[in-house]
Amino acid sequence: MDQLGDNHRFKQNLINFSILSVSLLISMGNAISPALPSIAKSFPSIPLSIVDMIGTIQQFAVLLALFVSVAVARKIGIKYTIMTGIFLVGISGLIPMFFNSFFLIMLSRIVLGCGIGFFNSLAIDIINVYFKGHEKERVKMCGIRTSFEPLGQCILNFACGFLVMINWHVAFGISLAAIPVFLLYWKYVPNIHEGNAKPAKSKPKVHKSHAKVSLGIYILAALLMFLVMCNTAITIEVPNIVSNLHLGNSAFSSLIISLNTLAAMFMGFEFSRMYGVLHRYTLSAGFVLIALGSLIMFFSRGSFMVILGAIVSGISFPLSGSYVYALIGKVASKTTAALAISVVLVGCNLGSFICPIGVSVLGRIGRFLDPSASMINSAFMMMFFLSFIVAIVMISITSYKYKQSSLRVHPNKMLG
Repeated sequence: MDQLGDNHRFKQNLINFSILSVSLLISMGNAISPALPSIAKSFPSIPLSIVDMIGTIQQFAVLLALFVSVAVARKIGIKYTIMTGIFLVGISGLIPMFFNSFFLIMLSRIVLGCGIGFFNSLAIDIINVYFKGHEKERVKMCGIRTSFEPLGQCILNFACGFLVMINWHVAFGISLAAIPVFLLYWKYVPNIHEGNAKPAKSKPKVHKSHAKVSLGIYILAALLMFLVMCNTAITIEVPNIVSNLHLGNSAFSSLIISLNTLAAMFMGFEFSRMYGVLHRYTLSAGFVLIALGSLIMFFSRGSFMVILGAIVSGISFPLSGSYVYALIGKVASKTTAALAISVVLVGCNLGSFICPIGVSVLGRIGRFLDPSASMINSAFMMMFFLSFIVAIVMISITSYKYKQSSLRVHPNKMLG
């Protein structure tokens, strides 16, 4: 009997791991950033801001595929939709290993983004559907999944840093990680249809005109878009900074980016504790951290400062992002909660997508103010100023609203 129980537990754990494994691939697009300086040297006629888009252009395709994946899942099931995405990631990710055409590289990255978009949101949905009725297990799996995404980014970044020492073509071999994930899904994950996610219940029809997202959600999406852009800028520019300052090779760049990712993973685990301390100022704290991280990167002249700046900036998004997703339940109605999450997710992906352009624009503005500064340093200084201003405005508004609500609840305080 014990042996049967052990076999059942082992099989269930294997299914659980297989379901979670796809989250290791979500950061596949950004993981190639340690190879960007080497790629830039191979294409000297192409502006650096365009070369940097190799690490971010897939986010645009992710946005489009996010909405398509739900419709496809209703037709063929969540499992096979996710497997389609994994297949696209594996095939398209390997194309730059064999071709030296910049156009083909960019095209392959767009296809890779489509693959990621096919399983980005479904990686969460499959947990909600498969563990429906087992709330404790579902919540536990959702928590573990949150840590799998930065763990995958950390592993892929580190692998890319070592492979690029052979040459940048070989660095794209990290896409081979899609093969074991594909096999795990094919062998162990049961097929589930999106339509089975919710029981059929008679609910009053909501008029389409009422299914609107509030202005507050769009503001939150815009804030996270800027925050993601700044954090992505720091991780993308780390290899360039390490190269320009002669601090080390691509493996050292990968180590710094991995530390940024580990910091994000740590904050994800510690979010509830930090929220207990910061409360309504949690979102503002994220912008204070990204401002501080940008300032540290601006003054970086050695390894310690670069590492510290990367770690501080890595903490910012999990802190603010987790707070926003928790806040959506209060800001959005039940009928618009899913749409609100999609709007915020679009904002986050847009922030990553526009990062190279944003860095270029901020760098030019910064150099206009200080012509002696480098483009990267100018961008970091502008990121610091803008983040700091946003943080001060949010803290002021939050403090004012809290004071006003306190006066309404305790009007006698006005006499003190």
